[in-house]
Amino acid sequence: MAARKHIGDTGLLDHLLKHIDGKVAPGGTERFRRCFNTKGIMEYWLESANLDEIHQETGVQDPYWIPPSTFGAGGVPTENIDYIGELKILKIEMAQMKKDMQELISKKQEKSEMCLMELYILTGMHENMLIWKTKVEQQLMEITNKLSDVRKLREDTTLSYPPVSWEDWLESTNIDNIQGKELAPWFGNPELLNVPQEVVLQDLNSSLPTQLHSVELTNMNRDKMEQQLLEISNTVYDMLTMK
Repeated sequence: MAARKHIGDTGLLDHLLKHIDGKVAPGGTERFRRCFNTKGIMEYWLESANLDEIHQETGVQDPYWIPPSTFGAGGVPTENIDYIGELKILKIEMAQMKKDMQELISKKQEKSEMCLMELYILTGMHENMLIWKTKVEQQLMEITNKLSDVRKLREDTTLSYPPVSWEDWLESTNIDNIQGKELAPWFGNPELLNVPQEVVLQDLNSSLPTQLHSVELTNMNRDKMEQQLLEISNTVYDMLTMK
């Protein structure tokens, strides 16, 4: 402005400076600029040569915009550098948090799959156990029925004994006319077990002791069979109780 006071024809100067507006001065570090101020007076100045690049980076459309003193290298204000560092740290922490959440979700899915697999295995074992229990119960029922049949047979045999004693029966019966079937009810009668063998041999024919011995063996076999069935039944019951 001070130089314009000493120049008589400023029109020629303005015309010359008009053509160099926006040109880079020798050395490449500064650029010539001119513009009317708010009072309508033309102003001339030198600005940084890379100011156009700063305008493009910051998105400023005004070609005459001059960045403030806090504006740092790369188009970033120096007062915001700390915030940018904190933002980077925050992004890193958010990325780590996202990764941790994904790992937790993955572990939860794996745990859920393992629980489902264990449940499937336990269900299969339970079904097999039910099948085994059903078979054992059927076998136990068969054994119980056999025991009932044996007991019923023994009760029928016991009830078939005559209500009178064998002495009374002998006194009231003609020994010469005794048939084999008339002696059958007395086979296995406990009363005959208390009679001396000599008496039986003297009063009955020679075949009676052999038949009596056969009846005793039959009763012993029945007792033994019943005892074995009882043991089997108890064993099966213990197995069911343990399961």
